[in-house]
Amino acid sequence: MELNQDELHSFSNGEHWRAWRLLGAHLREHNGVAGTRFSVWAPNAEWVSVIGDFNNWDSSAHPMQEHQGHGIWELFIPGVRGGALYKFELCSGHTGEVVTKIDPFARHFEARPKTACLVEAPPQHHWSDSDWGSSRPDW
Repeated sequence: MELNQDELHSFSNGEHWRAWRLLGAHLREHNGVAGTRFSVWAPNAEWVSVIGDFNNWDSSAHPMQEHQGHGIWELFIPGVRGGALYKFELCSGHTGEVVTKIDPFARHFEARPKTACLVEAPPQHHWSDSDWGSSRPDW
């Protein structure tokens, strides 16, 4: 799993000020393989899976791993690129009910009436304001 213990502890203690970097779907390269890291906070889930157009919406294809004691579930899926459709399917640890949920940290969604999340594609615009950004105060 990719998330480090410092990030997990700061999240669990309510001190992680950039949770959007920790949770959601993020394009990554893991051991030289391009794909997407999915993570979601579901502390009372018995299990969580990533479902999407890349696995025919099959919850048995990509079960996530839980970071014990933190309630965060995570999975890296090779080959999943920007624009892929996805949701999370989970089983309630209280009732055993299986539900499909959108990603609360997703940045893009399908247009109504559809409801899937989209993995964010790399930006097409190259910003050229890095000099200005590095000179301003970090607040």
